[in-house]
Amino acid sequence: LKQDNIATAIKTNNTNVGNSNTSTTNSTASSKTWNQYIHESFQRDGRLLIITLVILICMNIPYIQWILYPFTIFSTWIHELCHGMAAIFAGGSIQKILIFSDTSGLAYTVVPSQRKGFVISAGYQGTAAVGCLLLLFRRTKRGPRAGTMSVAITMILR
Repeated sequence: LKQDNIATAIKTNNTNVGNSNTSTTNSTASSKTWNQYIHESFQRDGRLLIITLVILICMNIPYIQWILYPFTIFSTWIHELCHGMAAIFAGGSIQKILIFSDTSGLAYTVVPSQRKGFVISAGYQGTAAVGCLLLLFRRTKRGPRAGTMSVAITMILR
């Protein structure tokens, strides 16, 4: 009997809380202004937004852009590696990957002809997915170390 009463009490409390939270959340969300949304976003991700703005400015200043050169080479490497990984997933292989000093690159792959579109489009899509994963890694305590170690191991093995 005691267990049934406790289960009923928990079920009743959860039902009441769920209903009140739904109406509170809806009324709170509808009463927020754009200013409040921007302020909350800046509080949560302010450093990331500032760093992104600084990088965008530095990318357009001729001599300062050399500071970002290693990151540009890294993003080119990720882009070409995504072409190569797509070729492997499509049943092909990687012959070689070349990264040039002007930050361009080439991925030589062998792929069945009906799957070339998948490999061609994988560069930008894969780079965006890797960027998303790196941003997700920064959200946890051990994530940055795990993320950079996995990228380093991938670079060494390739």
